Amino acid sequence: MRISISVLFCASVVSLTNAKADSLDVILAPIQGTSACWERSYTADHLSNHPRQKVTNVRFDLGYREWEDDQAGQGEYTFSIAIETRERRGTEGGLCHSDDKGNTVCAVDCDGGAIELRRRSPEEGSLYLELLFGGLRLEDCGSDEAFWLSAEPDDRVFLVHPVACQE
Repeated sequence: MRISISVLFCASVVSLTNAKADSLDVILAPIQGTSACWERSYTADHLSNHPRQKVTNVRFDLGYREWEDDQAGQGEYTFSIAIETRERRGTEGGLCHSDDKGNTVCAVDCDGGAIELRRRSPEEGSLYLELLFGGLRLEDCGSDEAFWLSAEPDDRVFLVHPVACQE
């Protein structure tokens, strides 16, 4: 029994790391004003099975905009993320880019951390959000104070699913 659990755990990790890396234009077309949103609320059952997981809800919004002097398709991708933990809520935002290997990274200014985006599969719209550089700085809702969400083992990668964007 112990061997089969180890094999199952290893298979889960391998499937996560093999998630498809896609450039931003595959995740969201570079058309002025387009946006896409993903979210996940973790169930009480999930959280009881992962007692070290602090995050209870995560919402990720991605948008594309062009400035007046941008040529078509040469604008920028922006993101916002809202995270609820067992203790508090926070939000942050910034810009996203794709590197020459096709990896997509969304970064928070001033060393506030970063998130790598990977599609779960080409057939569905779900994304993996992986916190890079040890975590993510979030602005505490209702306060001027920021807090750091550490990328601990149970708060490092989040699977989020497509939802309607809020206007």
